[in-house]
Amino acid sequence: MSLDLTSIREADAPIETVVHEAGEVVRAYRQQDSGCVSYVLEVDEGRLFVKAALTGTARDSLLRAEALHEAIRSPTLPRLLNVFVAPEGPVHVYEWVPGEILYVYVTMDGESGRADPSSPHARFRRLPVGLILDALAVIYDLDVQIAAAGFVAVLLSDGDLESEAWRGTDRMRDVLLKATSRDRDGRHESVAAFVRAWHEAA
Repeated sequence: MSLDLTSIREADAPIETVVHEAGEVVRAYRQQDSGCVSYVLEVDEGRLFVKAALTGTARDSLLRAEALHEAIRSPTLPRLLNVFVAPEGPVHVYEWVPGEILYVYVTMDGESGRADPSSPHARFRRLPVGLILDALAVIYDLDVQIAAAGFVAVLLSDGDLESEAWRGTDRMRDVLLKATSRDRDGRHESVAAFVRAWHEAA
């Protein structure tokens, strides 16, 4: 019988051993700037996404994520099914949802990073503008809930608002430029105000 990661509270073995005891590792993300290691795991009931902290910074990040899931119930967020402790630190077990990582600081197994035209980031940017706007609407509406709960979300810009790669309207760019102003007083007064301005511009 395989190890049930949705119910355990503590594991004595290293996380790499634990996930292999629990199921088949479909994919591993071992080189993340967050200091975490993550796995897509095939188990008897389907798939799970497992994220473990390897550094002190990563442990703090997972603790914040746990508090976020306690404060916010949204279908936009994958459900946090369980939290347990491994020798490296806390481990989160999430429901798995299909998708790919769009923002990659470092190369994952078998990937060459965001600059690769075949990367998820590059392919997302080539989608029709309407589909990108639909995705952003979901993310920004979640950001409003995150801010209302006292958390700070990370805006999505990769710094090319002034380049020829920009595909939105001038009004949309103006909203983003204001939201990312170096002058705090020049920004929107809240995440909700930014999202309202964004929806109006879009």
